[in-house]
Amino acid sequence: MGFATKEMIGEERQFVTNIGLKIALLRSDRELARTELARQAELHPQYLYDIEMGKRNVTIYVLGKIARAFDISLSELLESHTLPPID
Repeated sequence: MGFATKEMIGEERQFVTNIGLKIALLRSDRELARTELARQAELHPQYLYDIEMGKRNVTIYVLGKIARAFDISLSELLESHTLPPID
């Protein structure tokens, strides 16, 4: 778990940004404070903030914790946020 790096190419960087935005939007739609979602997902609020801002290259394990806190499947969380295939 680390900060997204400058070495990421555009598509990977966009994925990290998009998934963070989706989490922020889901949280907002459900009128959940960041601290409450962080508590439910067992994450530090600053770490969740970094994810939402696209500053973290988040692991699948953490995404699973966030999906569980939203009471949705991991595939729902990742829906429409997939990378194109490698040529």
